[in-house]
Amino acid sequence: MRDELQHEALQFIKEQRIRCLLAGAWFPQTLAYADGNSGPITKANLQRNLPIAWRFVRLSHNRRYLHYADFDAKTENLPELDALTEKIDLSIVSSVVSNVSASTAVEENGDNGRDNGSDTGTIKTLPQIEKTTTKITIHGLVPPTSPSTTHSQSSSRNTKQKEAPLLHLHPQTHTLAAEWLDGLLMLLNQAPITADTNKLVDLIAGYGLKIRLLNVRFDELPPGWEDGEGGHMEMPGRDGVDEEFFYEIGGM
Repeated sequence: MRDELQHEALQFIKEQRIRCLLAGAWFPQTLAYADGNSGPITKANLQRNLPIAWRFVRLSHNRRYLHYADFDAKTENLPELDALTEKIDLSIVSSVVSNVSASTAVEENGDNGRDNGSDTGTIKTLPQIEKTTTKITIHGLVPPTSPSTTHSQSSSRNTKQKEAPLLHLHPQTHTLAAEWLDGLLMLLNQAPITADTNKLVDLIAGYGLKIRLLNVRFDELPPGWEDGEGGHMEMPGRDGVDEEFFYEIGGM
């Protein structure tokens, strides 16, 4: 029963995670210092860590394509699929990797853009910086861009596809990261890996098991079951039960 409920809970959470992808989400697009920009952080280059665009990503209704587009700013109304100019065919996606477990959510820090008492004014003038170190990378198999691949059909069939990053996402919270990382993995029929998702699966399976056990009738218990002293349990009566407690056995 526990294994059955665990599977049902996993399918329930899978559908919930995929529905998050169907609803879509905003992800900031920033320039990181790790991408070839070494050296000390100064007032001149601090602006490179500001969001230069916002990427909205949404799963198509048939769950076969991941649509996305970059915008200058967030909009109150979420963009529809026809407004998302780019898309990824999920059939070519080979893997989804992330550093979710090692990252720290922005709202859990509580010091995002906080005034630390410095007189330089660098942090004070940028209270809206939305930093995130969490990164989800979607890899896919793409054909090599080599002119030799156009020689013949036979040679093109033998050409090996290589794995390349198709899309980078920077979720700003652990919740959003768990929804999208595990949602993408489960959409590809892979197991979830984040602690948030696995905790939800165990929680739902645990409640389901308790509910099933509450519905077990006394006369449905397997024969030969015994109490701790080795004797067979007897049908309890109501003698000695005070007025503050009431129970039923076997639907009596």
